[in-house]
Amino acid sequence: MTNEVRDHFHLWAVGDTFASNTDYEYKILLGGLKDIPTAIASHVRALNASSHPHVLVDEYGNPVLIKDVMLKVVASLAQRATLAAIQGKQCYYLPICHMDVGDTHATANVAESPGYLVFMMPMADDAMLDPLGEYWIVSLTLKDDSF
Repeated sequence: MTNEVRDHFHLWAVGDTFASNTDYEYKILLGGLKDIPTAIASHVRALNASSHPHVLVDEYGNPVLIKDVMLKVVASLAQRATLAAIQGKQCYYLPICHMDVGDTHATANVAESPGYLVFMMPMADDAMLDPLGEYWIVSLTLKDDSF
């Protein structure tokens, strides 16, 4: 199995059945992806100015990186309704770099995929793309919930 960069990502609520490759598939607006890897670290100084860094590390001593992401999505009216329904829920996120076209995206392969658990923050509608309101640009913020 290889990973390929895609023009889309997948997002669905934990507990939902992931039935096919196109279910829960969302197109990313060009330039609308912002990965925000964050190390949990703080730095303080003692009264004598000596350094006291505090870093959250894994069992191997590597800094833990929280993989938050912000996305701008081109969504149909139905996709917008689906995204609205999963606000505030724990979801499974397959980023744009995921399995080859020939590989299935089914939950049986989730352990082998680059996907991870996220918490979906309230979404923001930025703009309608057409006057009938059939397509929207929606901003999503996904907080890493894989730990």
